[in-house]
Amino acid sequence: MRRGLSLVELLVSLVIALLLLSAIYLGYVSLFKTSSQETISATSQIEKLLGLEILRLDVEHAGYGIAYELSNGSEGDFPIEWNGTTLTIRSIYNVSNEETNSWGIYDCSNRNFIVKEGNFKNSTTVVALEPISDYTVFFNSGRLSSICNGTEKKYLVFSYDSSSSGSCKQPVCNEIKYYLYSSSSVPNYCITNTVLGRKVNAGNPNPLIYCVADFKVRFDWDTNGNGIIDSGEENQDINIPPSSSTKVYSVRKQLKLVRIYLLVQEGKYDPRYNFSANTTIDGVILNPPSNPKARHCRWKIIKMVVKPMNL
Repeated sequence: MRRGLSLVELLVSLVIALLLLSAIYLGYVSLFKTSSQETISATSQIEKLLGLEILRLDVEHAGYGIAYELSNGSEGDFPIEWNGTTLTIRSIYNVSNEETNSWGIYDCSNRNFIVKEGNFKNSTTVVALEPISDYTVFFNSGRLSSICNGTEKKYLVFSYDSSSSGSCKQPVCNEIKYYLYSSSSVPNYCITNTVLGRKVNAGNPNPLIYCVADFKVRFDWDTNGNGIIDSGEENQDINIPPSSSTKVYSVRKQLKLVRIYLLVQEGKYDPRYNFSANTTIDGVILNPPSNPKARHCRWKIIKMVVKPMNL
């Protein structure tokens, strides 16, 4: 005759089953949290890569289409400025505007290009710079068909968007500013609402990189013109221009590298994690937020070194 389970045996079986289910549930929760953390981290990585590429292109094109001097002999604009919080870049080029990506050498004697990159029409609005020795002078701006203005010289010409221009000394330019600002539209995993924004001319800033705690810029110089960045000229913490007497020509000739440092949250808040890494790099101190939750987040230092190609 078969004997049934006793009450004690049934209770023991239920306890064992509950323990197994609890272990499976805890494992699932841990796996879900890890998966969610990795998903957020991967998403933020993609966003950062896109934002950093835009920033790199802007810095690389600093001075593109901007003259050293104006036609009246006065100094032109600084192609790049830094005041400790805001990075300003002046250029005809704007990565988000296809109308600004064409350039060439135009011969006014026969109204033709010697060399060109991009598409030009007679109706294309351009800025023309006259090359003189190792610097350029602003000559004219307007439609390509009327740019020569009675001269037969050769000019560097750059296409631009006639509907948008910054507040520059040169009649035509784009003024692009990068700075940290508070935004209400940050992803909900950010423990700081500070973002690195990009502002073009008089428009509103657009968020480029979210969850940014700190943003700093440093510079490498070649002050003696020997083609070598010496130890005393590297990674300099200096505002540009450092004084009212600083010459545009000097900055354009001596500035060799721009170093950009960002401290960015990676992934979401994790109470099980305690951040203990160093946030100092190359002697540059980057500060996490004062929010107590910051120590339970992963913080990544982003370092980008860019050579401006148009100085």
